[in-house]
Amino acid sequence: MSSPYDLRYLMRFATKTQPNRIGMTMKPFLKPSFFITISAVAGLTLSACSEKSQEQLIMGDWTQAKAITVEEGGASITMKDGLITYSQDGTSKGTMSMTLKDLPEDIGNYKILTTGNWRIEDGILVEGLDDASVSNPANTPQGNDIAKQIEAGMEGQPEGRSAIKELTKSSLIIYQEETGLTLSFTR
Repeated sequence: MSSPYDLRYLMRFATKTQPNRIGMTMKPFLKPSFFITISAVAGLTLSACSEKSQEQLIMGDWTQAKAITVEEGGASITMKDGLITYSQDGTSKGTMSMTLKDLPEDIGNYKILTTGNWRIEDGILVEGLDDASVSNPANTPQGNDIAKQIEAGMEGQPEGRSAIKELTKSSLIIYQEETGLTLSFTR
């Protein structure tokens, strides 16, 4: 599973012009690299342990250590309150909040829920997205339309790969080379 922060899953939404509720269009506000960055947030970092040891250490619940804000083309997106669970059977679940800063509050806040799969290959956390659900907490018609567009943009994306930089019982740090983002998690 790609983490809820995997921007690649939002890429189609951010790189296409999207219609809004009043007949205007929303210009693309993010580059693909932003979506790869979000994937990194969901991914966790591990230290140079044996692969089996990394797999054992990563299993369980992780909390995003700090919010990540990405600015692209004048738009600002913040990913925060991320939680991810890596299970022994290779599945994962994640949640996070996403705020599109340049939009009104009632259409700028979203909750993302994901399920997926994970594995570690030579110190690289590989995650695939199985399912994603995006909702607008304000439940406005325009916000719900944008949520559907974000969700549709997450479908069919390739697996995300993040280098494990640190992994201990209480800390996970991963690095996404494609986006240059370092994501930190604690428990």
